[in-house]
Amino acid sequence: MLGLDAAGKTTLLYQLQRTLHPTQDSSTTAPITTISTIGFNVERFEFQGLECTLWDVGGNYRLSSIVRHYYEGADAILFVVDTSDRARMDSACDHLAIILASDTLRDAVLLVYANKQDLAQAMSIADVTEALQLRFIRQRWFVQACCATSGDGLCDGLHWLATALAQP
Repeated sequence: MLGLDAAGKTTLLYQLQRTLHPTQDSSTTAPITTISTIGFNVERFEFQGLECTLWDVGGNYRLSSIVRHYYEGADAILFVVDTSDRARMDSACDHLAIILASDTLRDAVLLVYANKQDLAQAMSIADVTEALQLRFIRQRWFVQACCATSGDGLCDGLHWLATALAQP
């Protein structure tokens, strides 16, 4: 899972974990508190028969050969964008283009989580699709509106991902 810093990657990761594997001690309504990720977080879970290992790679980095190691050979890329931050959408587009240019991701599918849809200034899915120039990429892709803090849309995105990965 990649994206710019402060896009909501870590919150999304732990909200998915809490939603898919609730415990008696955790309330799905309690806020998830995170700090900026330095390095990575990793969680494993199953969704609709799909075994997932989700690497949350900190967004405050340059795309170096070390970072590429985390997504090399991945079946899917989850890219998280802050739809309330229009000023950084060009940077998000550039970031995504570098990731998708990797030969090792030629067959990977792309799930874009359009995060922070609960905010008044959030971009529409059509605007996110245009800003990220998704119509020009060769991979199969889907944009899922979501709110990582509430969990809205997260499982819908995983449902698309499971279906896309099951297709040849």
